[in-house]
Amino acid sequence: MSLDVTLPSEWWHLGAPIEDPQAIIAAHLATSGATSAAQERLRHGLSAVLDYTHRLGDGRRTSFALVRDVERGQVEALLSARITRVSVDFAEKYHAALVEATVPDGVEVVNQRIERATLPTGEAIVVHHFVLPLDDAGPMVPAMERCVVALFPPAPEPTMVEFLFATQNLALFPDLVDYALAVVSGDNPGVPASFELEAAS
Repeated sequence: MSLDVTLPSEWWHLGAPIEDPQAIIAAHLATSGATSAAQERLRHGLSAVLDYTHRLGDGRRTSFALVRDVERGQVEALLSARITRVSVDFAEKYHAALVEATVPDGVEVVNQRIERATLPTGEAIVVHHFVLPLDDAGPMVPAMERCVVALFPPAPEPTMVEFLFATQNLALFPDLVDYALAVVSGDNPGVPASFELEAAS
């Protein structure tokens, strides 16, 4: 099966895990038009994102990195999607596993929400939370906002398409769940808008 997802050009396609990550990065930088300093920042950010995607679950996966301004050289968010054949009752098992899951060592998960949604593209299970690394006297790691949408589209064979949205810029998305559901529904929610804080006059 296939599922059409529309993303703005600011979401850079990172390909599948089996592809050469350095070749993917080099291709993006070659056409970015960024200065050499910005390219080095982008190279670092894209490498970190690709390394993160390689640690995610198995399945046919493709990923995207959000780069709103190449001259800033920042990779601001990740979208990674995988498609997996599943059993008929997998949605219920998936939901139960989320409810019963324990938090991994070294992090704290806060404000977690687990919901069900009916979308134009199928039934979905939605998880949203913030991941806070615990202080272990090591390098400071930023908190991360994550939203996972597990979509179970109507298909001849039971299938799950799992979308992971993640960012360490906690002010990037006014509502990450709304943004994620728009993407999974086949809409184009655009690019999160930048904002600046102004001092009171």
